[in-house]
Amino acid sequence: MDWWVTPLVTLLVAVVGLSGVALTVWATRRAQQQSRLEAAEKRADVNAQRVLKLINYSARLRDAIYRGDKPPPEEWPEDIYD
Repeated sequence: MDWWVTPLVTLLVAVVGLSGVALTVWATRRAQQQSRLEAAEKRADVNAQRVLKLINYSARLRDAIYRGDKPPPEEWPEDIYD
């Protein structure tokens, strides 16, 4: 065997190993970013639904007051005071 074969094989193994490590780190970070994005979207959807429920009930309450009726039954949306 020539003297340059061992360093070449060592270098190739090191490059392949480091590539695997880099790919693993990249995939892990990408998955974490994706999960954070999905969690933020879910929180935004929940907040939007909460606001829509509040607006709906306040509109019904305002209409009942304008008509002179009793307020609608207390169907307060959950977390209305949060």
